[in-house]
This record gives sequence, C-alpha cells and structure tokens, in this order.
Amino acid sequence: MENENQSENQSMGDRFNQILKKLEEEERKDIVIPLTDLRMEENGNLFSNEYGTLKVGVEALGNLSKEFGMNRQHLMLLMREGLNQNVANQFNHFLTKSDRNNVKKLRVVDGKIKGIVSKKYSEFNDYDLFQVLGGVKDDFTNTKLESFYRDDKRSHARFLFNDFEENMGMSKEGGLEKDIVKVGFDVFNSEIGYSTLKVIPITFRLICENGMMGWVQDKEKIFKTRHLGFEKNDMERKIREGIKISLEESQKTVKQMKKSKEIIIDNPFEYIEKISKSEGIAKKHMEGIKEAFKVENQNNLYGVTNSITRMGRDLERGSKHDNESRIKLEGIAGKLLQAI
Repeated sequence: MENENQSENQSMGDRFNQILKKLEEEERKDIVIPLTDLRMEENGNLFSNEYGTLKVGVEALGNLSKEFGMNRQHLMLLMREGLNQNVANQFNHFLTKSDRNNVKKLRVVDGKIKGIVSKKYSEFNDYDLFQVLGGVKDDFTNTKLESFYRDDKRSHARFLFNDFEENMGMSKEGGLEKDIVKVGFDVFNSEIGYSTLKVIPITFRLICENGMMGWVQDKEKIFKTRHLGFEKNDMERKIREGIKISLEESQKTVKQMKKSKEIIIDNPFEYIEKISKSEGIAKKHMEGIKEAFKVENQNNLYGVTNSITRMGRDLERGSKHDNESRIKLEGIAGKLLQAI
C-alpha cells in the first residue's frame, strides 16, 4: 500500500507529477482465465501455464477465497503464521474442484493480481484519473495535494484549496495557536470496481490534520459513478464539475463548523457512546474517540466532531494504515454537522 503526505518543500506540481510518473510506469493487463488453470505455489504465488507466475494481493486472495467458499480469515491467519504450504494445499484442493467454465477476468498490475473484475467493468485506472486531474488542476490555482493513499482495493487523493481558509479561533492544542480550517476535495477510485469513482467535498483542520467529509443535502450534485458503461472522454468534464461543487459545499461545511461551537454537549462521553452505537463504531474506536476528546476537551459539538476525526487520523497513521476507517469516521463527523 502507499500512504504519502505532501512534503512542505514540494509544490503541487512536483508531488503530483511524481505520482503520475509512477502510475504511468506500472504495467497493467487484464487476463481472462478459467480458475482451474491456476495453482498456488508454496510461497503464496499463483502459477498459470499461459501467464507464468503471478503474485496475489490480499484483496485478490479474498476474491478467490469467496469464489470457492473458503474461509478468508482462516487463510490469512495461516499466511501470517508462515504456514504457506497449508494455504497452498487448501487452495489447490478447492481449485481442482472448481468448474472448468468458471472463467474470471483478473486485474494484474506489475505481475500482481489485484482482484477479480466484472466483465462489464469500464476501465478507468488511477493513471487515467491523474491524467484527468492534471487537465483540470490549472482551473483551480494554488491547490495542494495533501495526501495520496492507495491499496489493492482503491485509491484516495486529498486536495486542498490554499486560497480558501477560515480561522475558527484559538486552539487549546499546542498553546494558543490559530485554529485554521481549509477546504478541499477527496477523489476516490478503484481499479477493481470495489467502490465508485467519486469527488467529495472536505474540510481540513491544519493544527491536527483532521479531515472531515462534507455532506451535501442534494446528493445529485456530487459526482460519483460506477465503473460500468461510461466514456473516459467525458470524465474530465464531470470531475471538473465535481471539484467546483466541492469548493462551494466545503465552504458551507466551514459555516456549520462555526455553528457547532455554539452547541453545548453537557456529557461528551455519553454523547460519543450514543453516536458510536447508532453509527456502528467499534468499541475500541469509541474508546479512542474519548481519548482524542481529552486533547482539547471542548464541551461542544465542535469538540466532539474533531475527536471523531482525530481518531480517524490516528487510525490511518497507525501500523495498519487504516484509511477506510478514517474515511468512515470523517463521514460520520460530517453527518453530525449536517444535522445542525
């Protein structure tokens, strides 16, 4: 996986072009193959007489396990314990029992299977996306590529508009510092169809690098599309429109953030527990949100939402680089603001 933040010494163009060049150099191909033609080797790679040795990503292993009704969690546990021979034996046993007519389209990047894709999948890979973004970024001057995350399932790029910021007052973190919030947008894509291609408005709190998803009342205004039946040539226009809308909507979220300071929460921990239950937040993450709240300890909705996004930030910075949980928590925080 990749999880990279913008360096203070790099311009938007430098960082953007580095990622674009890296994506351009990737060797991509889709192979259509009966699954019975595959065999797993002791080192965990798959072998095909036609295509040779293919590495297999975690998501692809999960896709294939599901195809055969195998227990993915059990297989992953065996692999973590170094019992690759056991994994290969089980995998090959189920492969031999597979229907010869079970033909799948596999997405392969640099010799590694990233996942199974639908035969109806409209290809729009991350290189295509960055080419499009390169064509529209000049419309939005002084834009910063804040971060870029990528794993086998999806990619997530975060951009900030440096010309738009709001001072939320004095922060209680790190002394008396200005609490600056910027606006921007997130772009999500999946080369295996795991999620839709979409542009989402966000706000970004500089002092603690917390992001927050902007919830838009009119969902039709947000650009998102499944990887089915779209034309690549139309993507630049749609993404440009999505970015413009994100700029407008994220500024509305900043206003909601200001209002949230006026909404007093008498018992923040009780409120966090209530929200965690209703939104399906894991207990360990809920406890983490409570700890995050103590950092600034603001007994208002602003303090609570920032504790949620702070926890999300820490999850992505942790050893598991849990970007997916971060995005979920940032979305929940944005949803709370939308209710104001």
